[in-house]
Amino acid sequence: MLKRTAGDVGATKEIYKDAQFFTFCSAVVSRKVMEGDAGDIAYCPYVVFVYEKPDAGGKTTVGFRKLPAGGARDGVNELLTSIVEEATK
Repeated sequence: MLKRTAGDVGATKEIYKDAQFFTFCSAVVSRKVMEGDAGDIAYCPYVVFVYEKPDAGGKTTVGFRKLPAGGARDGVNELLTSIVEEATK
């Protein structure tokens, strides 16, 4: 989206060589989290991102949108950590 709209907003700086994000929601995990705090609906879907900056020399960054610590959200952060660790092996 940033690359596609760069000309429309007068941008000249390339931020990413390539970037993607992946969203997903687990019914089992999400139910547990939201039963603990209904307001945690704000964190679903969960996001894992991958990007390469133009000057990174081929280095790819993989990460996730971390949820605030506490309650069942800690389990989501553990799940996302394990996904990122598996993806970067």
